[in-house]
Amino acid sequence: METALKIQNSLLDNQENYKKLVEISKIVNSREWNATKFKIILSDFVKNDKLIMSDVKKAAGFSSYYVSLYFEEQKYWLELWSSDDSVKLYLCCKDEDKKTKKSINFGHQKFEYETNWGS
Repeated sequence: METALKIQNSLLDNQENYKKLVEISKIVNSREWNATKFKIILSDFVKNDKLIMSDVKKAAGFSSYYVSLYFEEQKYWLELWSSDDSVKLYLCCKDEDKKTKKSINFGHQKFEYETNWGS
């Protein structure tokens, strides 16, 4: 917060730069920006025509966007979540399935885990 206030105060004397910063922040926090970020990441990560990608959604109560990736008729799916400067990958499952396996095949990828996960 201190850094943000320093930047903001330094721009108060230069209204044009301040307006540019505000416009850039709107772009970076947009659905379109995050959709592009996801596409770039996924172009290197997944090469499978059967993978279904949901629309990019804004998380309720968060300033994050996310996208779900899944194959038809599977109980497991991946989600990419975008925050300010990073993207996190989550492997998700329905509650009743979280304790049933120690590895999951997701397309050509294999994920192994040792815990029962959280919900």
